[in-house]
Amino acid sequence: MAAVFQGVVFKVEIKNLALSDSKGRDLEKEVVVRVTSLESKQVWVWSKVKFVNRKFLMEDLYQQHQGGEGLSMAALPRDKDPFWDPLEPLLLGSAHLWLQSLAFRIPLEEQLEVLSSEGTEEAILQAQLVPCTSTGLPLGEEDILIDPSELLGRRMDFQLVLEQCCGLRWIQACRDRGVQI
Repeated sequence: MAAVFQGVVFKVEIKNLALSDSKGRDLEKEVVVRVTSLESKQVWVWSKVKFVNRKFLMEDLYQQHQGGEGLSMAALPRDKDPFWDPLEPLLLGSAHLWLQSLAFRIPLEEQLEVLSSEGTEEAILQAQLVPCTSTGLPLGEEDILIDPSELLGRRMDFQLVLEQCCGLRWIQACRDRGVQI
């Protein structure tokens, strides 16, 4: 369900609908409101509590407007403007990379789907796990283990190499947006 008001789209979502932790357990579900500015394409995710608080601010503004008070949204202080929020980091999705090959000191190269909390594909991530020395030099084939119990109680170093992120829907929707990995 989505509603438009003052150049802003409100969409009710269930946070963590399709996400799970590293052991495959479902994450706690939470109702949130995705707020998108139609002009700037900026996106915020409000908790239910924050949305209800903003709804009261909107109702107050509406009552003042109905009462004949000439209100300008531009003249409102930020703490009274229900549609203003500072930019905050937004989780686009997550991907799981299984570490089992590291137990044998075997390098791994994977193509991972980055999935949103609703289970939709947000991007494709090219990643590598590279077993290495404590100084960061990659291990060779002669360092591959047959028995991973040889590593018990010992230090294990590896590099996570994120080579490429393709098809990022977040950027496709608005080229001015940035991404942190």
